[in-house]
Amino acid sequence: MSETDRKPPQEWHNCGTHSGYRGHRQRGETACDPCLNANTEYYKIWRANNKERYREIAYSWGKRNPEKVRSNMRNVCRRRRARKLSVESEPYTQDLIVELYGAICHICLEEIDLTAPQHPMGGEGWEKGLQLDHVLPLSKGGNDKIENIRPAHVKCNILKGNKPLAQPEITFPVN
Repeated sequence: MSETDRKPPQEWHNCGTHSGYRGHRQRGETACDPCLNANTEYYKIWRANNKERYREIAYSWGKRNPEKVRSNMRNVCRRRRARKLSVESEPYTQDLIVELYGAICHICLEEIDLTAPQHPMGGEGWEKGLQLDHVLPLSKGGNDKIENIRPAHVKCNILKGNKPLAQPEITFPVN
């Protein structure tokens, strides 16, 4: 069940505890703030007391979900870069950008191969792979928000560098 499908929390006797958090989840509710805080604190203590077990769990999850690990790392690096440059940022994923703007390179207007490597060291065919490009680069005052991000080929994005496009070739509709 996703967070958007959950019912609002109902106040009950265990609110503000880890078991209160579990009760909200079992009843299909969104957990209240005191229960969220209690659950966060519970797992901080658990991780501190079970470092080796936590490491095993995290390692096995990473082995089972390599694409999620790569995606998370890309997002962490992107957010850190935006913070360092003190620019506005909002969460987004590659899937969201492709869904909004399509799999067409905004620089050369050709189709992007979504199965191709996303980095020059990734192997054959990397040139036509997907990278997300800041239309107005962060270094030139652009922000890290959805309206400033477009899909681009890896090679086109590398060649563009930190230069803004003089005239965007095409404007993509935002749904």
